[in-house]
Amino acid sequence: MSQLETKTRITARVPEPTQTLLEEAAAFSGVSLNSFVVNAAVEKAADVLAAERVIKLAQEDAEQLAQLIESPPEPTDTLVSALKSSESLLDG
Repeated sequence: MSQLETKTRITARVPEPTQTLLEEAAAFSGVSLNSFVVNAAVEKAADVLAAERVIKLAQEDAEQLAQLIESPPEPTDTLVSALKSSESLLDG
């Protein structure tokens, strides 16, 4: 982490048994409670984001997508018209 990055604080109220569990796990891991909780949260966040960023397709859909990528259809008149309109907007 860069020295210029601002650090923020996260706090959580948990039941006493949860705190005890986390403290024990942190001690076995050889890290502070704070480090243990932050590392666990970062790992979980990365897992959630990775799962959400993956597009899941059935085999048939994946094959159809691959076919369209390899051999795209000719553009429709509507698409050509939209492209010309967008180019004229970008040109001025």
